[in-house]
Amino acid sequence: MAASVALAPLCRAESPHVYGFHSWTPGCDIDVMNGKTGWYVFYETIGHDVNLPRLIQAKGEGFTVIMGMFDNWENEIPLDRANWPAFAARCAELADQARDYCHIFHLDNEMEGDMPTPSDFTECFRMVRDEIKAIYPEAIVSNGGVYTTAWFDDMAHRLGDEIDGYQSHMRIPPDCMAALEKVPGGQRKPYYVTEFSNAITYTPGWLQGHYAEHDDWNQTHEQTSACSCWFVYDLPSWYQFSLKWLPEPKADFQWVTANTDYTNEYAERPVVISDVSINITSGSGGVVTWQTNIPSTTQIEWYGENATEGTVSGFDPRLKTDHWALITSCVPSYRYHLWVRSTAYDYGDDAEHFTFGTNTSTAPGGWLRAGWNLVSLPLEPADPRAAEVFDTAIAAGNDITNNLFAYDGTYSIYPSGFTTLRSGTAYWLRLDMAGDEYCEGLNVTSDVEIALSHGWNLIGQPHDYPTPLADCEVSDGATTLSFGDAVSAGWIEEPLYFYGASGYETCIRSGGDDDQLRPWYGYWALTNTDGVTLIIP
Repeated sequence: MAASVALAPLCRAESPHVYGFHSWTPGCDIDVMNGKTGWYVFYETIGHDVNLPRLIQAKGEGFTVIMGMFDNWENEIPLDRANWPAFAARCAELADQARDYCHIFHLDNEMEGDMPTPSDFTECFRMVRDEIKAIYPEAIVSNGGVYTTAWFDDMAHRLGDEIDGYQSHMRIPPDCMAALEKVPGGQRKPYYVTEFSNAITYTPGWLQGHYAEHDDWNQTHEQTSACSCWFVYDLPSWYQFSLKWLPEPKADFQWVTANTDYTNEYAERPVVISDVSINITSGSGGVVTWQTNIPSTTQIEWYGENATEGTVSGFDPRLKTDHWALITSCVPSYRYHLWVRSTAYDYGDDAEHFTFGTNTSTAPGGWLRAGWNLVSLPLEPADPRAAEVFDTAIAAGNDITNNLFAYDGTYSIYPSGFTTLRSGTAYWLRLDMAGDEYCEGLNVTSDVEIALSHGWNLIGQPHDYPTPLADCEVSDGATTLSFGDAVSAGWIEEPLYFYGASGYETCIRSGGDDDQLRPWYGYWALTNTDGVTLIIP
């Protein structure tokens, strides 16, 4: 089965909550997050490889990872511009190492040494961004730590649309955000507060006020901030700032995550799942593949028709746009429900899902005649090779070589033009001897969409049951019409033609030789426009 759908918004590639930490420690989610997802900012100098186990565990605890890269702890970028190309290439190597678990990168640490001019920084930044984008086009690459509003304003105007987002080390950066109002496209970019703290002079209730102020900004301004990350959760070298060991800030942080639901713009940016393909082999199991519009995590669940609970695949925390997961131990001739998800944090209760079964379909007795046959497959074959699909006819003494044809504007012949078959299309098959045929594979009860080209199309009934032609629909991508209305609009012609024992016969909503699209039958369909799709329920 292959289908293309958009499921309900189950998850986001980024956390929808604004809570987070600059420096995370395992168990942080249980200790202070109260079931909320959040953000984790970590740093890597170019002299070290990425600590992947740490990223994997952070993702598993529900944290969206932001990775900062810099030359050394004193200087964000190399002082010698001759070293910039090598520095940019190394940053891209680190991004490539982290790409399965992180898609947000910034050129950052605070400038403890010599501060570059905005001109030097932007020139080096362009090199870094170009190197990362060359190997990871979906990555978000942002600036480094902000030092003065004037420096930030100069940097932002120089980069314009060449930067994917902005970040700063401060509580609420209204001056910087206000500066973005003057930058073309600036307000459309994500903003991250990657470090804040008030540990040294902390007073009870300060964190509640901070996150309330942060949320008030997000609720009243177009330019919003995705997160605000406390420095730090638990870091021995910065123990005086470590939330884990500070009773009052820790209690306040726990209160905030337990009693507030401060969200960011990503709550409105769901993952869209498409191109779902379920491939089952002989009822024993198989692979589900799908794609997402933005990098996200992976998990699926499937269960039998009458089961009270299902089997859940292992959670894959890697951020990807191309996904796959295994289905195991499916019983033949049994119907299943499948839920495709791209998160382990927020399943939702109203998601669409697929039903599928592992079935065998047998062609009507005497359907395959000596001579020409216009045939299709009423399920997605477990083994799509033509020689396996028509193995019974071959065993009866027929040779399908140069006797099997497909049509897609022009004819192609088996095996030089194609070797595999699929449901939803039809094929001409010439046999020397009549016979029976059956096909084992996957039967899908969801609607099937068949793309049609301008002119004649060979289509097949993709289901193992008859469908009234009047129940079909036609879509041009923007509007979906009933089959009858599509005929009236001139999109598609009626009748459709199938090939029976006495030659061509007609399929019409009423008054023809038949009014149903039937399993194993092939049909000629004529359209008057490109870009329309036939929807068979």
